[in-house]
Amino acid sequence: MKLWQRLALLAVIPLLLQCYLLTQVKAAQEELDRAYVEERRQKDVIILISKAIKSAMDSLSDIVSYKSKHVQLKKERSLHHLGRVRKIREELKAMAGSEEYIQKVQDVLSEIDETVQATIDEDENEVNLRDLSKTLRFTKLGRKAIAIMDYAQFQQEMKYKQMLVVVQAKRKHFDEMALQSAFLCAAVSFGFAAYVIYLTSQQLKVLKKNSENLARGEKLLPPMRGSDELADVDRTFHLMAKSIKQLSERERAILKNSGEWIFAIDSKLRFSFVSDAVEKLLGAKPEELLGQHVTNVLAEATETIEKARTSATDQVFETNLKSNNEVPVEIQISAHWSDEEQTYFCIAHDIGARKDLERMKQSFMAMVSHDLRTPVSANLLTLDLLKSDPAIGNLTDRGRTLVERSIASNNRLMFLINDLLELERLDSGQLTLDMELVTFNDLIDETLPGVEMLAKAKDITIERDDSDRFIYCESARIVQVLVNLIGNAVKFSPSGKRVFLKYAEGGGYCKISVSDEGPGINKDSLSSIFDKFTQVKEASGAHKQGFGLGLEICKKLVELHGGSIAVSSELGVGTTFEISLPLKEV
Repeated sequence: MKLWQRLALLAVIPLLLQCYLLTQVKAAQEELDRAYVEERRQKDVIILISKAIKSAMDSLSDIVSYKSKHVQLKKERSLHHLGRVRKIREELKAMAGSEEYIQKVQDVLSEIDETVQATIDEDENEVNLRDLSKTLRFTKLGRKAIAIMDYAQFQQEMKYKQMLVVVQAKRKHFDEMALQSAFLCAAVSFGFAAYVIYLTSQQLKVLKKNSENLARGEKLLPPMRGSDELADVDRTFHLMAKSIKQLSERERAILKNSGEWIFAIDSKLRFSFVSDAVEKLLGAKPEELLGQHVTNVLAEATETIEKARTSATDQVFETNLKSNNEVPVEIQISAHWSDEEQTYFCIAHDIGARKDLERMKQSFMAMVSHDLRTPVSANLLTLDLLKSDPAIGNLTDRGRTLVERSIASNNRLMFLINDLLELERLDSGQLTLDMELVTFNDLIDETLPGVEMLAKAKDITIERDDSDRFIYCESARIVQVLVNLIGNAVKFSPSGKRVFLKYAEGGGYCKISVSDEGPGINKDSLSSIFDKFTQVKEASGAHKQGFGLGLEICKKLVELHGGSIAVSSELGVGTTFEISLPLKEV
């Protein structure tokens, strides 16, 4: 049964029971009201009988006692009392039930009415008292009326007493019915409420117990039976617990197999959690570090970790530690402080391999700069002398061809060396800019001489915008970028096509775009076009000559200016490179 159905029954069942009990109480109330009405009728009947007998006796008395000089007055009084008798008889007739004595009273009253009326109709001046028959008749009627009245009163009193017993019994029945109804209604309501509360509380206890077991990592109680909402919640809770267990197992597996050393430090600067990677990194087992003060392991790095709490910002720093066999270990630590858990959460990366690679890179760049560049420069100088100095001797055509090829190869090698050194300076932040305001026209005028010969050789027309808007940059570096981009556009464009140089402004940036009418670049290549040693392919799939460093250098030079470079291309239509540099108001 659904929870809402229980609550609905908790309200409906007592309501239906109350309605039924109210009908029973109403029926008892109606019976009691009828008893009260009957009791009142009995009282009214006895009163009317008394009034009727009194009026009849008064009428007889007036007939017997009047004299000649008061004949008319006595007749009027007698008729008045007789009228009252007749009226009361009608009321008694309307109120009469099945009582026998009421009919006897009606008969006596009718006899008195007829006797009195007959006497009045004789129209005598006075009653002849010597007429014993009339006197006896009046006396007999009076005694009969008195006897009937006594009998009626006795019968009425007996019946009234019986009615009182009935009324009291019905009143008692009504009181008992009302009390029983109230008690039964309360008992059913409280009983059903207790059942619903008990059933719901048992389910809530199961949910609470499962929550405690989940918090302690213990096994949950079996799923509840039923289809109510709490059973649904319990089933969902079991699913959640299963998911949490799977995530915990996955987390433990990740922590156990992670190459990074993950650890937690409590507010007293003691290790509260240490992952297994510490054994590989420092040669110490996790259980050996738990509870230790961090200064025993991290030494001076502890102060930097504490800054994560005092400054409310995560700390990322590098430090050197010593392993158990006294071997120095270079690590990078990321520390985060949690106010809620009062704990430092830290991740330590082994950066020894990266540092070795950086040192190797520096050694390589030093070798390129000194041990490789110098011989190549000397080779170029020697080859140039062989080609141009007659004092050395004249070369044959084949010899001249070989010298020119050797010069071209050495020039390519020198370009590669220069590009590598340029990238190294950009990556290490050693390159600084000498910023100035220069117009777009001046930049293009300085750029075009470097690509005009290549463009003429392929019959490529370079079309440019005319703008004297100022650009804030180091002109030599932006010219270097433009020469590279225009040179690529010329190399990849078929003969007889055009290259467009355009200038625009928007969003706080000035934008220089280089567009060609070449075959375009495949979408798969666009995402990696600025990567190191990535060469752009022609539509045929062939590579143009180069080392794939030029576009990366362009990107880094533009970003050094605080700008960005983007590329868009459509196969068969052409490619556009757009440089965006921050505007500086003049």
